[in-house]
Amino acid sequence: MEPTLNTHNYRFFLYVHEAWDAIYQACLNAQTSIVFDHFILVDDKSGRPFINLFKEKVKAGITVKILLDAVGSPQVFPFSLGTELKEAGVEIEFFNTLIPGSLGHYTPWFFRDHRKVIVIDSTIGFTGGVCFQEHMREWRDTCVRIEGPVVSDMERSFYVMWARTRKERGERERRLKLDDITRPFVFLTNEPFVRRRFLYYELLERIKQAECSIYFTTPYFVPNRKLLRALRRAARRGVSISLLIPLSSDHRFIDLAARSYFDELLKAGVNIYFGGRPLNHTKAGTVDQKWGTLGSLNLDYVSLRYNFEANLVTSDEEFVSLLNAQFLNDCQKAQKVEASVWRKRSFAQKLLEFCITPVRFLL
Repeated sequence: MEPTLNTHNYRFFLYVHEAWDAIYQACLNAQTSIVFDHFILVDDKSGRPFINLFKEKVKAGITVKILLDAVGSPQVFPFSLGTELKEAGVEIEFFNTLIPGSLGHYTPWFFRDHRKVIVIDSTIGFTGGVCFQEHMREWRDTCVRIEGPVVSDMERSFYVMWARTRKERGERERRLKLDDITRPFVFLTNEPFVRRRFLYYELLERIKQAECSIYFTTPYFVPNRKLLRALRRAARRGVSISLLIPLSSDHRFIDLAARSYFDELLKAGVNIYFGGRPLNHTKAGTVDQKWGTLGSLNLDYVSLRYNFEANLVTSDEEFVSLLNAQFLNDCQKAQKVEASVWRKRSFAQKLLEFCITPVRFLL
């Protein structure tokens, strides 16, 4: 389904391999430019076709700019693949490289470029949770292909990060509010700096204003106190809140940290669902079936406070309705966490949750 509302066209892809195919086809059809900002691109069966395609497009006269995170894409940086792409004419940069002397006060797993932004010919945009690594091929992950005015915001966001990486002076990110503009989509960013966490602020505001329902899917759930408090207060004033997280993700410590919040959330009336296999890596949410978001932001400290993130945010009724339908369908296949059962978990499990609590702010 590709609805058209207020000059925006979009289509969802619900599995990683479906998104890869759509992104590849759009890049194959590129006529002028490809800009590609991603956390993970690995030179394997998933990434190599894109690497070869980028080189071919440059030969055809297409401008290709790639921005990768130096930690998220370690098989590209600092190995020979980066040189291979540069020699082919691809413009490639690596964000926050871990070269001694340039690390400064940053720690390796913080201050990462976790965004997933692809723009083709300045008219077609892709974003969501999808990365490019073979073991993720069958994962459940929502990605959207979108056309319309918001794509210019996505491309501008790419160039802000591009200039930052190259240590050039350029535009700064700005906060756009749906209430202040006439179109139903904005592209909001998060930066690890005071007063620059625009996506985080928007999320908190919507939760605080919620009247009926809040649905969130996140693979990693380690909320800070403000977000946790906002969710608990919303539940206590009668808002129906449901969270979908994996029973087992690819980060065991984060799974344990997530469980350390369950007691207080269940007590407040929040519904929690465990997703099974394949892993659901989607980062999406809706509030009151009137507001929705999809992109790279996890509901954990690292995404909320320490990394560079970006999401589509929308008041488009059809878009939000489709996100809701995806969420409810995923929950039908998931296991609901019952408070009465959760209270009976083992003492060892409770002890592990207690031990991880002091370090949740690092996860």
